[in-house]
Amino acid sequence: MPYKDPQSPAAIASNKRQKKYKASPKGKKRSKICGWRHQGIKDADFDALHAFVLGETNCMICDKKYENSQDRQVDHDHDDGSVRYICCRNCNSNYLR
Repeated sequence: MPYKDPQSPAAIASNKRQKKYKASPKGKKRSKICGWRHQGIKDADFDALHAFVLGETNCMICDKKYENSQDRQVDHDHDDGSVRYICCRNCNSNYLR
């Protein structure tokens, strides 16, 4: 494969397009779903799961209100990949321990 200069105008334009896409709602959604797949979560409809996660306002275990979108964690069964809860960080790390 030929060497591509990272400082070339084409490479710089490509990087700008990628950053713009990753900052868009569609790019953020795709990134989140790819992360779930990498973690082993198996779901028939990731679009519905994404909408469900964004719609949750409180932890399903302790009922604590989420302060921001980073507080929502998807708790899943590591054996079969099924989603159990949408919960806060504290409950996700301490649940069933």
